[in-house]
Amino acid sequence: KQYAEVSGRLTDGLVSWWALDVSGLSDELVTNGDMESGTSTHGAYIVPALGWQVGYQGLASTSLNSTDPINGKYDFYVDAKVVASYPGICTNGFSITDNAQYQISFKWKTGGQAIKMRVNNSNTGAGQGATVVDETLTNRIADSSGTFTQTVTANATTTAYFWIYQTNANKDVYWFDDVSIKEVQV
Repeated sequence: KQYAEVSGRLTDGLVSWWALDVSGLSDELVTNGDMESGTSTHGAYIVPALGWQVGYQGLASTSLNSTDPINGKYDFYVDAKVVASYPGICTNGFSITDNAQYQISFKWKTGGQAIKMRVNNSNTGAGQGATVVDETLTNRIADSSGTFTQTVTANATTTAYFWIYQTNANKDVYWFDDVSIKEVQV
């Protein structure tokens, strides 16, 4: 940073604090957030994207979609229309630290019904376990497509799971891609 309006001996020994308000982000905490590789298993379910799990309530159909994906070669497709309750997909577990901030972002599109999000300490269902961030992510995204980004603060040191799901009342198809969770570093 230049001190153009300050000259002579006044500039000697000055320290610039300019960059202290700039935050950086940690390495990625989500495995395969771009949906570009592999399959994994979670209990009795085969999950089409490595690093992802289904809720034990199950899903009617999940797949890696290569027909008009949101970004890249694939996105994650969920058909939740015939499932009994809260059809959802979650990341594999990742570590969070109490009072640390995390930036969550992803892209989505739906068949017309809203999707919801939650960060909790359970991989058995979006409605199970305790919410482990202070901010509410469960507000519905009613738009049919877009990009979501929000910074949240952890309220526990634990293993966390990020859920994308629909409620019983609004089950439909949805796609998501480029899921990212990174710790905000100050």
